[in-house]
Amino acid sequence: MPSDDPAGDAKRRVLFPKKGEKTTVKKEEYLKKLGKKLRKLKNHERTRQLEYFDEILTDMMENGMTEEEAVEKIGDLEKTAKEILEQCDRESFKGNDPKGMGLVAVTVLCGIGSLGFLAGHYLRSGISISYIGGADGPTSVFIAGKIGQPVWLYGMTVFMVGATAVYFWRKKHL
Repeated sequence: MPSDDPAGDAKRRVLFPKKGEKTTVKKEEYLKKLGKKLRKLKNHERTRQLEYFDEILTDMMENGMTEEEAVEKIGDLEKTAKEILEQCDRESFKGNDPKGMGLVAVTVLCGIGSLGFLAGHYLRSGISISYIGGADGPTSVFIAGKIGQPVWLYGMTVFMVGATAVYFWRKKHL
């Protein structure tokens, strides 16, 4: 049901266009959507590509085009993103981080070991009592205490969790 507000109808058409209907897209919206399409790229490469297209659009607008005309001249968003991704070299994509994956693997192994020792400690009492002898002779009672916890493993697990967190935080923010 169309509303009495023509601006509201226009907004709805931009957000939900009818099949075959052209929509007007502003520069910022185009760049935001392009950034989402390029999220497979590393942050610095994605930023470089977005700055490049921002400059192209700005130059077109300085030469007299409207935002909508400049965006339309660049072309289809899907096609542009696909061309950018095809032209980027392998190192530009996320996921090529053997050092980070090694840190994660060691951290997980330490965590599994620590949890295993903790579970073993709490699932059994840790004390055993043995009786040797009989009713008509000497009787010996042996009481064995629990074996100490591997504190070094717990410490290493905490250290590895911290090191992994710092590594990925620095990678994202620096």
